[in-house]
Amino acid sequence: MRLLLIEDNVRLAEYTATALRGHGFTVDNVHSAEDADAALRSTNYDGAVLDLGLPDVDGLTLLTRLRADGDHTPILILTARDRLKAEGARVLGDGEPKLGAHDKPVLFLHPKDFCGTLIELEQV
Repeated sequence: MRLLLIEDNVRLAEYTATALRGHGFTVDNVHSAEDADAALRSTNYDGAVLDLGLPDVDGLTLLTRLRADGDHTPILILTARDRLKAEGARVLGDGEPKLGAHDKPVLFLHPKDFCGTLIELEQV
């Protein structure tokens, strides 16, 4: 499975890519929305991991633009819960992590805040 990792923090991107590769994924890294857009147009990815805090365009704007252009690549959003709440994202339930299918804490975000996509955030 080939993933695109969109993360501007080089150290975090390297750590995340190494962890994903350790689980058998093929991972390409980009560090900006512009590079992500180019990569997604030129390569057929099975999924993407997206940081919302990109330097050129915020990740939610990138996601909105991709969906408007007809790109339906599955995307996992990577960001901090408190930042999401501060930016107006609605966390479903009581806002506290619950144990997910793999016994790891997860949060679910309201689909209306993310282009109609139910977002599940896993704490690692």
